[in-house]
This record gives sequence, structure tokens and C-alpha cells, in this order.
Amino acid sequence: MDAQYVSAEEYAKHREQWGSTTLGQSVHERDKYEIRPLTEQEAVEVAYEQDAPKRWEAEGRMGTFRRIVTLHQCEEIDGVMVDATSAQVVVQVYDALKPENQAKMRDMPVVRMCEIALQFASR
Repeated sequence: MDAQYVSAEEYAKHREQWGSTTLGQSVHERDKYEIRPLTEQEAVEVAYEQDAPKRWEAEGRMGTFRRIVTLHQCEEIDGVMVDATSAQVVVQVYDALKPENQAKMRDMPVVRMCEIALQFASR
């Protein structure tokens, strides 16, 4: 169902014909909404958000942690249910580590990753 933006006259005709609660296509009065092209910064942000699933997949387990944080949901990783708060802590600690320590952390079991991240975060 695509939204349709029409002039005030067309909007009034539509509402007169169909009433205020119609099934089908959604019709909006154009003057009440600002429809403009994206700015360059907004276009970059939209492209970045649309590429997120590819980045998550490329990162493996850490990508799954990042997906949990972004979507604010819990998800099972290697048989362990991880909530958004734990995932956020793991991602923050992981990003703060040096590359050689990041590699060590990636190889840890999920439970151990969460334990270590929570220990570092509580300091």
C-alpha cells in the first residue's frame, strides 16, 4: 500500500467520496507534509543503514551482537540467548580493544565474552 500525496482539493474530494476511514490506498494532503529530496548527509545515512545487514553478516558473531544492539532485541548466538544490554557491553568492550585482543575475544565462547565484557564495564 503506497501513500499518495494530493492537493487539498483532491484530498477533500476523496474524503467526501470515501469518508474518513477508507480501505485501500492511503491518501494524504500534500500541504501538511514536507516532501523534499534528501540532503547529502541524509543520503549517506540511509545508504549506511541499508548496508547494515551486509556488514553484520561479514562480521560473523560480532555482527550478530551489533544487530542485537541496533534492533534492541534479544537473539540466540551459538545456543546462548543474548539480550540487548549484554550485547551493547560486548560491542563497546570489543571496539575498545586492540586488534590482537579483538581476535582473542572473537574466538571465545559467547558466555565468556559476556562475562569478560561485564567485568570490564563494571570497573
